[in-house]
Amino acid sequence: MTALVCLDVERFVQTLPAQDRLVLALRYAEDLSPDEIASILRLSPPRVEDILRRLRTAVAEHFRGGTASSSEFGGDDTGSSGESDDIHICA
Repeated sequence: MTALVCLDVERFVQTLPAQDRLVLALRYAEDLSPDEIASILRLSPPRVEDILRRLRTAVAEHFRGGTASSSEFGGDDTGSSGESDDIHICA
């Protein structure tokens, strides 16, 4: 990703509630599973899946002007829900 795109992503992430930012960081920067995130944050696994689904939709709407589908994010990484979540965090 270019530096400009990464800056836009960082700005977008900073607008999210703290819990959403934490879920994103644990999932995509730390590569934890939704079950692991649920255990750490003391949430139910379905709640973590809901948060991730909502965040994927928010990312798609913000950056692409549409709704997220598993194929839009590409890759083979699937969570327990079977949806693709191949999102890369800028380094």
